[in-house]
Formats: sequence, C-alpha cells, structure tokens
Amino acid sequence: MNNVEYELAPKQLDAQLYTRFLKGKMEVKFNMANLFDEWTRYYMNIQDYEQDDTKFYVLKKVNL
Repeated sequence: MNNVEYELAPKQLDAQLYTRFLKGKMEVKFNMANLFDEWTRYYMNIQDYEQDDTKFYVLKKVNL
C-alpha cells in the first residue's frame, strides 16, 4: 500500500523594517522570520483505507 502523507503548513509571520539615512546614501534593514516559531506537522491517514475486491486500497465509505 502506498501511504499518503499530508503536511499541515505552519502559521508563519515574517517582518522587515528599514530606514534610510544621509539623504538616501545609507540604508539599514532589520529582518525577522518565522515569529510564531511553529513546527510543520506531517500525518498519514491510513485508517480510512480498505482493500476492495481487486486488492486496491480505496477510501472507506462513511455512513452519515
């Protein structure tokens, strides 16, 4: 069975501040990246699959 892996993208916030001095001849930049410092999460949804008559893996039917 081929496992399907999903990625839950992290919340990410970047910022950049800059200013110019000396009539535009000098520029100062301050960069900040990934201020929330969250990890990327991976998960596999293998419990929702079952083999059919042809031995292929298909999603299980959900009874609502």
